Amino acid sequence: MFSKKLKTKKQKVPRKFKETKIYEYDIEYASEDLQIFADNFLFSSAFVKIVCNLVIILSLLFIGIGFGILFNQRELKTYKDHCEKTSQCRDSFICQDGLCICSSNQFYNLTSALCTQKKSNLASCNSTDECCCDLKCTNNYCLCPSDKIWYNSDKLCIKRPYYNDSCSSTSDCWLNTNLTCLNSKCICSDANLNFWNGTFCSRVESYLGSCKISSGCNQTQGLVCNLTEQIVYKCVCPSYNYWDLSLKKCITQRNNTQSCTSTDQCRSGTILYCDTSSTNTCICPIDYYWSTNTCVKRISYGKLCSGAFCDTTKLLSCINSYCSCSSNKFWNGTFCVDLITSGINCYNSFTCDSTLGLLCDKTYWQCICPSTHYWTGSECKLKETNGTWCTKTIQCKSDAGLSCISNYCLCQSTYYWSGSQCLPKKTVNTFCTYSYECQTYNGLECIPLLPTGSYCECPTEKFWNTTQCVDKYTLNTPCSYDFECNNILGLLCFGTCRCDYNYFWNGTICVIKNTHGLPCQSDSGCINNLNLVCINNFCSCMPLMYWSTSKCEFKKSINQSCSGLNPACQNYARLSCTSNNICECDTTEYWVQNKCQKPVGINQYCNLTTYRCKANLECQETIENNSICQCPSGSYWTGSTCSPIKTYNQSCDAWNIPCDYTKNFKCLQDGSGTSCLTSYSGFRCTCISTEYLSAGSCGNVTDLKCVCEKTKFWNGSQCVDKKTFGITCNNQCQCISSLICYVTCNCGPNAFYQNSTQTCVQCPPGFTINGLYPYFCYKSSTPDKFVDSKNSCAPGYLARPLTATERSIVSTYTSSEIWVDVYVSSGIYFWGNGISTGISASGSDTLTYNPSSGSFGDVNPSASRNTVCQFG
Repeated sequence: MFSKKLKTKKQKVPRKFKETKIYEYDIEYASEDLQIFADNFLFSSAFVKIVCNLVIILSLLFIGIGFGILFNQRELKTYKDHCEKTSQCRDSFICQDGLCICSSNQFYNLTSALCTQKKSNLASCNSTDECCCDLKCTNNYCLCPSDKIWYNSDKLCIKRPYYNDSCSSTSDCWLNTNLTCLNSKCICSDANLNFWNGTFCSRVESYLGSCKISSGCNQTQGLVCNLTEQIVYKCVCPSYNYWDLSLKKCITQRNNTQSCTSTDQCRSGTILYCDTSSTNTCICPIDYYWSTNTCVKRISYGKLCSGAFCDTTKLLSCINSYCSCSSNKFWNGTFCVDLITSGINCYNSFTCDSTLGLLCDKTYWQCICPSTHYWTGSECKLKETNGTWCTKTIQCKSDAGLSCISNYCLCQSTYYWSGSQCLPKKTVNTFCTYSYECQTYNGLECIPLLPTGSYCECPTEKFWNTTQCVDKYTLNTPCSYDFECNNILGLLCFGTCRCDYNYFWNGTICVIKNTHGLPCQSDSGCINNLNLVCINNFCSCMPLMYWSTSKCEFKKSINQSCSGLNPACQNYARLSCTSNNICECDTTEYWVQNKCQKPVGINQYCNLTTYRCKANLECQETIENNSICQCPSGSYWTGSTCSPIKTYNQSCDAWNIPCDYTKNFKCLQDGSGTSCLTSYSGFRCTCISTEYLSAGSCGNVTDLKCVCEKTKFWNGSQCVDKKTFGITCNNQCQCISSLICYVTCNCGPNAFYQNSTQTCVQCPPGFTINGLYPYFCYKSSTPDKFVDSKNSCAPGYLARPLTATERSIVSTYTSSEIWVDVYVSSGIYFWGNGISTGISASGSDTLTYNPSSGSFGDVNPSASRNTVCQFG
């Protein structure tokens, strides 16, 4: 007989698809020695062999079945594998939402890898998933949440009972609220010590403890929660009770005359208080009395009364059914006091002693005299009027503005007495009757201004400067209005105080300017708008003008009518009024370049237009490229005319009657009384005596004539210095080299003589010479702004009409205003050459000159004015 022991070994077989744990069992056989207990069995060995073989066959059969089952199980899906139906899941899993999971009353047991029934209340657990019925795994036990309890009959957690809810035991009641299950209700234990505050059971408060409801106060002490009065949300005694500190409870308050130890023991709302100083009873305040369970205020001043209920503490008595003061007292608003004298505080006029004239001032609340009276020290006296003697201002009618000044009741210095009151002194241009009514402290006087009446005005020599009268301005002082200037001196305002246009300043006063022919000291003494200037101490027309019955007019030019008056023609241009009343040149002259021109004589500068030669003379060009008047070829100048040159054997004079040199004729003399100059010996040079030929020399020319030096000329008897600019001449040789002879030694065409260099300067293009004043060139252009006019004058400058002559020249170009060449420094105008114009102005930085009025004006540079340019 033998036996086999079956051993099993559990092995973990991992799956590829899920972390599912499947176990496979290997079977081993343990062969042990077989002992044949033949002694114990009655079977034969053949029987034993048969049995053994059957056992082996059955074992193999069971092993085959096990392997079949195991193989089949390996094809089913386990926990949380994907599935389509429950049959695909193994064991107790169900297919839900595409996964093999446990049913709702089961949980997945990791140990067995199978679904296990969920655990009930108080069962051990590892996670809440193992618990059923809303149970939570708490401290490894399935328990209800803290706000719920387990009902075994219903197998579920239900909400714990709250305050006043039904309960079975105290443990059922809401946790952490101190609730106790009494009489099957969750309530607070001992209502005298605890109360439900809405959240938990709280201890009741004693006197003055905090509360929100009366149940929060110890009701055994009679306390309630004060929700409306001053000590809000505090446990206090109810109305008409007080807290007894020794008894620790509320006691009913005492009534009138009942004993007490403190005022809070007296009935509240009645004004009773405990008189601890004497009676130790509840009584009314002194100004109250007890009536019908309350203290009533004693009757005050002016109220109806009966009996003795007036407030005697205020010395009131019931007089004629009203509470009043006695006759020697008055009511001061608080109590009856003695009547008040002057200066003492009061409350109304009844409080003041009216027998002294006193009344109560409601501003300072003092007994004072009326505003019409003052206090003498013993009584009120009527205040004094204007001009009355006084010692202090209070004695004067202060309400009328009077003050005590120098012991008299008077108005202040800026006021005047109108007869009833002090009024402010009147300002300028205000109607007045007397000067004291005006602001005399500002210089005003009451001045009649017929026919309208009298007004406060400044004296004649002063003006009002908006605050006071000040002296009127004198000559050349800046001003804004005529009234600011001293009109007594005849001054008016033109930016500065000046004389009117028809007046001039004689050093003391403005006097009227004189008309034509009257005496004068300077140009300013003549009426300039008539174009008059002072010449030889008489008012006369400017050099280019003549007097035409009422004013100076420009002299007439060539061929203009002249009414028979020679001065009416431009005599400076050598014009005269002919018998047919026309301005014309003399018959021997011709008109050229704005003047009558005499023909030039022998050896004088000439051209074919401006400087024409006299009859019989020809304008011939010299070797110096100048043209002078000469006799025609074949003739000579006799001193008055051209005469044929002498020929052979005719009488001649080497100087005055020349021979015909073209035929090699010579006029020979014996040389008696003559001598040749040094360095010319050996030649035939016949000269007059050297004492007559002063500074002369023998010219080294082909004809070997005796001539004067270049800076001199022969005057007929000797050599003298050549003539300079402006000196009368007869021929070209008499003038210095840069000048030509035309009546006087002069510059050439369109050139002027520059004194500083003593040379002739050619006028720039566009500029021309004016024959009256040959020291400058001029040109004119249309009106323009100041800067543009100034720029258009380059290389010259704007006109500088400094002298009367220059102003006359300007007048020949225009009679309208022109810009002048000035600049400004500190309000004073200066000419371009630095000379002061003598005109002070303000507001602009440019001046204009008006030829028609002869006056200068201050004009904004953006204005448009005529342009006259000057060069030189």
